[in-house]
Amino acid sequence: MKSLLLPFALIALIVQFENAFAAESSAPLSQVADRALTDGKDAKLNAGFARMLGLKTDQPLLLKRLQIERDGATNVLDVLPKARNTIILSERRQSITTFYLTDRAGNLVKAVVNDGAVSNGGLTNLTRATAMAGFDRQKKLWAQQKAN
Repeated sequence: MKSLLLPFALIALIVQFENAFAAESSAPLSQVADRALTDGKDAKLNAGFARMLGLKTDQPLLLKRLQIERDGATNVLDVLPKARNTIILSERRQSITTFYLTDRAGNLVKAVVNDGAVSNGGLTNLTRATAMAGFDRQKKLWAQQKAN
């Protein structure tokens, strides 16, 4: 009887793995995140700022970065190669930059705005309600960039 259960268990495990892989690759930001990992430029994230975003680190984090200029804004998508599900979207307009910590599924984890004109302490946490409109725009922008 045990010899009959093993093939069924193996098939169930393979189906579960394929479903998990399909869900990840169909996630809104998954394809563009993969593109960033292969084609993105190397960058670093300051450890203090990483902690402000809720990431646990004592040293700068290595990133893979895609960047586009559009409608007077600089838009950036960063992926952490060591934590491939961790994505940081940002939009800079003049001295104001908004950062969105998200994942491949496009779930907003945290949002922070930085006013570069303030020399010390220009960071402000955003509430989810305040951040959602800008986050949705960034998510849509980057989801459209997956094949470009």
